[in-house]
Amino acid sequence: METIDEKKYTVEEYFSLVEEAEYKLEYYRGQVYAMAGAKPNHNLINVQLTKTLSLLLEDKDCYVFNSDQALAIQEDSYFYPDAMVTCGPVELDNNRTRVLNPILIVEILSKGTRGFDKDRKFDLYREIPSLKEYLLLDSESIGFQSFFKEEGDLWRISSGYSIDQTIPLYSLDLEIPLERIYKKILPFEN
Repeated sequence: METIDEKKYTVEEYFSLVEEAEYKLEYYRGQVYAMAGAKPNHNLINVQLTKTLSLLLEDKDCYVFNSDQALAIQEDSYFYPDAMVTCGPVELDNNRTRVLNPILIVEILSKGTRGFDKDRKFDLYREIPSLKEYLLLDSESIGFQSFFKEEGDLWRISSGYSIDQTIPLYSLDLEIPLERIYKKILPFEN
């Protein structure tokens, strides 16, 4: 992730930039980051995931958001997760543009974002009171890692790296076969 410049921005300046930008901008404690375009497999995995979640949750009081939906974590951090799910009423910030209460957040890992998504973002996402689960999907090979919040600050970790495995989504009481997510992707680069 690269900052657009070294200047520290206020939240108000960030919101003004977002209003005029032709691309997505994330904000983390004064720094503004331009979102790079994703590679084809990243996008294909995201489409399969959001389509699958939407179908599996269509009869539940849950909403599936794609990567165009902003998330407000706190007053100094705003991101665009690859996908997120809320259940019950959707809570929005004062501008009515950023979600406040996801129970599931999904990030699709790539070379440029892998470290930030696995470490810093997960640290920040854990501050969201409603968050019950964080799912990481790999865009460079078949694989997932998920973190489910049990009691207190105890997180259950699940992972899989074989096409015949399933992703357990404990927060939604669902399982998704990895084959369903990875079945329509391009060959991985070596």
